[in-house]
Amino acid sequence: LHLFHAAKDVEVDAKHSHIAQMAIENLEGDCTIDLVQGLVDSLDPALITQMRVRLETCIPLRILKEVQASSGQ
Repeated sequence: LHLFHAAKDVEVDAKHSHIAQMAIENLEGDCTIDLVQGLVDSLDPALITQMRVRLETCIPLRILKEVQASSGQ
């Protein structure tokens, strides 16, 4: 899971994304967060663009580990 949040979001404080990330990691889940400085809206077009880049280019850690294990790495 990858979380995106505007650092100065006026609707939902960014600390909630950090809390969610820690809770997911405590359950041994794969979770990262992009906290974007200078933005006040988590639906800002720049953040949505960054989200699309992540979706198109990143491999979840769990899947990467499975591939490495199956290939003997």
